[in-house]
This record gives sequence, C-alpha cells and structure tokens, in this order.
Amino acid sequence: MEWLRQQPNFRRYATFWQQFLWGWGGFYLDDRKEQEFEWMSKYSGIPVDEIPTALEAFDRFFPTPSYWFTTPGWTDIHLLKMVPLIFQGIGAHHRRIQYNLRDNVATLNPSAPHTIRDLAKRINCTVDFLL
Repeated sequence: MEWLRQQPNFRRYATFWQQFLWGWGGFYLDDRKEQEFEWMSKYSGIPVDEIPTALEAFDRFFPTPSYWFTTPGWTDIHLLKMVPLIFQGIGAHHRRIQYNLRDNVATLNPSAPHTIRDLAKRINCTVDFLL
C-alpha cells in the first residue's frame, strides 16, 4: 500500500482498471503503445507517462510467480491473463472505432503477422456471444 500511496494519481487507478478491463479488453497493441496510452490517458485522466505504472499496479497487488501480462505468439496484442475473450472482443471493437477501421480491421497494418486475425477472432467471439 505504501507504493500505491506514493503514486501521484493512485486515486484514479480503480477507474483506469475498469476502463482497461472492460473498455480496452484488458490489452493494448504493443506496436501502437504510444497512441493507445495516449487514449487511455485521455479517458482516465492519468498522464501518459504514468500509464505503465498504473498497469504495473496489477502485478504489485496480485503477485504471481510469472507476470500477469503476456503476448500470446506473433501478435501485437499485449494482454492481461484471464480476461474473458468476450471482454477482449469489446476492446478489439473499441480499436476499430478508435483507429477508424469501420469496415475492415485488416487496414490496421500491424507489425506482427497474427494481430489482424487475433483481433477479428476476439470481435467474432463477442458477436457470437451476443447473438
């Protein structure tokens, strides 16, 4: 708790984490980290340079032998483990809107070969759940 109290914007962390898990799907695109953190900052009120610290808070409060964040395979998706795929689909759709990819996620032009397929898979999972 002492570490948390030392963070300048720790009072915003709870709101940030709700937005990160439910709105952003518990992940960010590693190759677009600067842009994604800028948007997260805008929504949460936490300065851009403090977003990595806000993300680090999860590992500090829920320590495990390995880190909570992972990048599954050849993708730009850097995600928090155990976030339901349905929430990840909401985050993937959120990116369609943020990056103005209304018709096709493929226009994102990511750096990793499986990012497009991974985002589409997450969106389709959410759509299937809602049908």
